[in-house]
Amino acid sequence: SLGVAAEAVERAIRAGLAPLEAEVRCFDVFIAEEHAAERSIAFAVAVRGADATLGDADIHAARVRAIDAVAKACGGRLRS
Repeated sequence: SLGVAAEAVERAIRAGLAPLEAEVRCFDVFIAEEHAAERSIAFAVAVRGADATLGDADIHAARVRAIDAVAKACGGRLRS
């Protein structure tokens, strides 16, 4: 929804990725005329473990946590 700020989505992503160290950067906000009630917010995300290399399963789990956190905090979803 247009009432959700990119900063709120960023906070939710960071919360979902915890306790991993994360760099999260919004790089695009798009509002299409045909879907003016919604916006698409794109983020670049880099994560790393504090004391270990992350495997594919670790990264997948972090991604799922971040997506779930955004859905719960902001009502957001992945664009398909």
